[in-house]
Amino acid sequence: MSLRTIITLLCLVLLASPLWAAESLRELIDDRGRRVQFVKTPERIISLLPSITESLCALGACSRIVGTDRFSDFPASVKRLPKLGDLDDLQWEQIRVLKPDVVLASKSMRQIERLETLGIRVLALDSQTHEDIRRSLRLLGTLLGDAEAGERLWQVIDRDIASARALLPDALKQASVYVELGPSMHAAGPASFLGQTVQLLGLRNVVSPSMGPFPKLSTEWLLGRAPQAPRLEGTVGIARGQILRVGAR
Repeated sequence: MSLRTIITLLCLVLLASPLWAAESLRELIDDRGRRVQFVKTPERIISLLPSITESLCALGACSRIVGTDRFSDFPASVKRLPKLGDLDDLQWEQIRVLKPDVVLASKSMRQIERLETLGIRVLALDSQTHEDIRRSLRLLGTLLGDAEAGERLWQVIDRDIASARALLPDALKQASVYVELGPSMHAAGPASFLGQTVQLLGLRNVVSPSMGPFPKLSTEWLLGRAPQAPRLEGTVGIARGQILRVGAR
């Protein structure tokens, strides 16, 4: 066998291998337990949850997002993207026109099956607890082609929480607080990501576990339960740089 023949055979083997193939199959398991297959790293992504949008941007993939839910507003660049509705009211025609490689959505979204019947690939994520967020970041890192990026970002978040605890004013240590999620008076319960963060910060959440992860509170309930409890404005987002912010009630 000539040297030229050997070189030709080696080139054919390399070109046929997964390492060099232009399109190699990748299979991810989402939080429904569904196996979702990809032949390439997604370049056109629709995100239908603010925490997913922020996670993608924190992982350096903002430029791949072609549309979001109507609540995604951070970082500022995503405000210019097409807004595709919310969990229960999606802009179906606009989603179809955008031709996404994948739609990233909450596991609880009722429209997932309809998206899939339209031939749209969906990766469903659960983002309620610390463990959920950590798992989601790992999955997103793998989806974007860097399996370790998600874990690196989680370690940054973990360090930020530890730093925030160290910087907590003495007046707030062991204080009873509640975490308000916007003007609707919904609060973060102990089982939620923010509720778990409150505990890690050494604070006491006035919302009890029996009230669920995101109960809606009333002014009367708050005044009767903890009239002096500081309000913390919270976001489940990843890239804002502030996990909790103290505000005046």
